[in-house]
Amino acid sequence: MTEKLIHQSLHTEVACCTKHMIDEFNHSPLKSDVFLSNLFGKLTIQYEDLYEAMNQSNEDSDVEEKDLIRDDKIRALLNILNDHMHHPDNNIQKASAKVKQVFDKYGMGMINEGYTIESSIIHSLLKDLDEPHIQVDIHQIPSCQTICDALKQAQQDFENALKLEKSKMIRIGMKESARSIKRLILDTINNQLINYLNSMQQTNNNYDTFFKTIHQIITHSNARTKSLEEKK
Repeated sequence: MTEKLIHQSLHTEVACCTKHMIDEFNHSPLKSDVFLSNLFGKLTIQYEDLYEAMNQSNEDSDVEEKDLIRDDKIRALLNILNDHMHHPDNNIQKASAKVKQVFDKYGMGMINEGYTIESSIIHSLLKDLDEPHIQVDIHQIPSCQTICDALKQAQQDFENALKLEKSKMIRIGMKESARSIKRLILDTINNQLINYLNSMQQTNNNYDTFFKTIHQIITHSNARTKSLEEKK
């Protein structure tokens, strides 16, 4: 009998292990086995769902990264305004004070708001900064226009990432989380595939090679997982 894939396995480990099993089955002489063929058809769908769910998690991280970037641009704008309010050139001082008044209408608290509210505040800020009389002041402050342009781009990049995430969510619908899909895969492998192979291997020599291959895949996967657990 072969051991079962342990439940502590990471999503990536389960995905890798499952893909390996699918590839081995597709190159085995057992594709004529109706039970195995149906089981691996189901396992393939589960693997694809898991892969998609893990990619969705990566996209969530991309949105967070873009949010941090726009926050950095907001800080940079405030810093340059504060610095130039003490500039030896009186005109730059006055221009910085005027632009700072515009910024202060919204304040640094915007970066602590949720995605939607922060976006709304940034759009309002950028609109005010684009006013002709404010543009005159901005162009007197060294590097200020560059930072304003960088903030516009950072906001656009954030919105693009958020749009991609939302469109992906619509496309995949309300599918299970990666954790839920992993549980389904573990059930398919541990309670269906392994039980079937254990039974067939005892009565039919044609299953020996594939049985040993699956056993090896699981053994190596479990060893990697146990090694990670020991390092925690």
